[in-house]
Amino acid sequence: PTAGNSISGLHANLFGVERGSQVSLFVGSTTATHAAFAGDLGFLVQLHGRAKTVGIDVLLGEDALGSVLVRSVPGDDRLPAERSSAEDLESYLREIASIPIDITVRRTGPAYDFSVSSTDPVPSRPGVAITVAPLTAPSRTRRVKPAQPISCGFDGLDKADITAFFVVRVKARRRGSHASAVIKARLEQDVVGRATAVAREEIPTPEAFRALLDILLPVMPAEAAGDRHRTSIPSQPNPNVPQLGIGLFEMLTQTAAQWPKRFDSIRDIVDDIIGDDDPDGILPPGFRELWQTINDAVGEVTSASE
Repeated sequence: PTAGNSISGLHANLFGVERGSQVSLFVGSTTATHAAFAGDLGFLVQLHGRAKTVGIDVLLGEDALGSVLVRSVPGDDRLPAERSSAEDLESYLREIASIPIDITVRRTGPAYDFSVSSTDPVPSRPGVAITVAPLTAPSRTRRVKPAQPISCGFDGLDKADITAFFVVRVKARRRGSHASAVIKARLEQDVVGRATAVAREEIPTPEAFRALLDILLPVMPAEAAGDRHRTSIPSQPNPNVPQLGIGLFEMLTQTAAQWPKRFDSIRDIVDDIIGDDDPDGILPPGFRELWQTINDAVGEVTSASE
């Protein structure tokens, strides 16, 4: 940056790995924490190049990122004076995100209570207030004390509000600056039918359900599949295809043949909806029968290969 200018609001991370004369750069939202790589959701783009052009030494030079980087010493809580309070809080959030957090759910009549806990204490940081809230109910906040393990509860929640994702907010009491992040906890003994409850709220129509499939089961052109492992799926004509639509039929059959493990991302949702007899009509006409055929075939092939 030029004199007098500064970069703010930037949330990007870069990992560089050199192998001989080559370098791989991973750029995205994933942070260098255990939680980021063990369970949190993140996005990285991998780039390749020559080390002499975009290698680590080149990137850290003053003509590149070196001009905007601030040296940080692991384990040293003191921050350079030039770093703002907002940057301090962002760093503190990353420390909190590295703590393993567990969620235990208990049914109380028609509603659900669940407790949030951690074995490790929250890192100590004087002058900072911390709150947590379910991502599905952000107004239901609870205070968390620094230097102590997390221990709080939420009661009277609907089944669809049960979630492993939490909003963590930190605020500097004196300066008034604040920051927040979404952190994934470990949900113990998930509630039966929760996927269906969420689907009824977030996927209310066949069109919305199709949009979900477009995201989770994207179809690659045949020529792009290359030599990927393929599963043998029966290809007899299905009488439900005209009703279901050729596009959706192709999506399901191609995914089953080339990437059967992708079905794991939607199997619980679909099975819950079918098991509850789809009372809200979320599934497109003909989908149930085709799903059963393809799912059974995928299961047989998977079992035979184990």
